[in-house]
Amino acid sequence: MQVVLSGVSVFAFWFNSARGRFLAFIVVYGMSSGGYSALLPTVIAEIYGREHYSSANAAIYFIRGLGAVVGAPVAGALLGRQPGTGKQSQSPGVLKKNFDRIAGYDGALLLGAAVCIILVRRLDARAKRKWKWIA
Repeated sequence: MQVVLSGVSVFAFWFNSARGRFLAFIVVYGMSSGGYSALLPTVIAEIYGREHYSSANAAIYFIRGLGAVVGAPVAGALLGRQPGTGKQSQSPGVLKKNFDRIAGYDGALLLGAAVCIILVRRLDARAKRKWKWIA
């Protein structure tokens, strides 16, 4: 649920936003995304079991690492060159449009991650033949 709220907050408050909406995004995103990182080890142990914790944790952090390695260059390409750093100079309107593309990219990835998490939860519930709100 936290990842869904994070993704929705990107589109609701960051995408094409003025300063006030962006500040609201900072608050909502900060409150919704913190638990995801903080609770990840506990959820891994609960879903995959303590005997498989190391391998599941390694796989998940490897995938997160790939996202960090690939995400920044893609976001940089979407943003383009900044004034004074390259051949092209961008007006504030063009720069805001490019930041909106980054917001769309980020929001789409967060919502895609939410779909993956929901699918994993569903498969876990099917394998255990019961659904619990906690993992």
